[in-house]
Amino acid sequence: MAVSQVAQLPGVSDRRVWRTLDHYVDQAHAQEDFSTVTSAGLDETASRRGRNAQRALYACEGRKARVVAQFADVLEAHGACAGNSCAVCMDMPASYQAGVCEHLPWAAITFDEFHAIQLVNRAIDAVRRQEVKRAPERRRTRYIWLKDKHAWRIQKTLRELFHSAQSAAQAELLLDRWYSWARRLPPGADQGGGQDA
Repeated sequence: MAVSQVAQLPGVSDRRVWRTLDHYVDQAHAQEDFSTVTSAGLDETASRRGRNAQRALYACEGRKARVVAQFADVLEAHGACAGNSCAVCMDMPASYQAGVCEHLPWAAITFDEFHAIQLVNRAIDAVRRQEVKRAPERRRTRYIWLKDKHAWRIQKTLRELFHSAQSAAQAELLLDRWYSWARRLPPGADQGGGQDA
């Protein structure tokens, strides 16, 4: 329910409801204990997408390296050792990467599945654009390329890799195999698989 709707129930202003919310959220946040936190996810658009985190530790506006600095300070203030955070899964802005390297220096960085697949889609679109330059009659074919059996197989096997790797070493091996396979797979091919190639 929106704050404006809540405010109408007792007949108070939106501002008063926000003040009450701020008070109790700040009070609850002050009592948080992050001493057992060993991994975190950074996502600059989670609130807009309505994603549900297992446990929200910190929220703010922006996507600069200073956001990570603020997050590291919050971890420390609530009993965690920011320097010992062992895993961070995040979006791909260079500012986040720089912030994690500086303020969470021992953290292992993982890029989330959505953004990895997005990179594959961009690569497929780049190939399509090159093809359009060579053969202008292929204009307005983006949807066909993304739904092509070849492109779909590349995406599918990468998604499977995210869920099948049991360790960082295995993930690295599977990713190398997938990359080699995806580069060689001729358009229209329907045999093989990224993880078995």
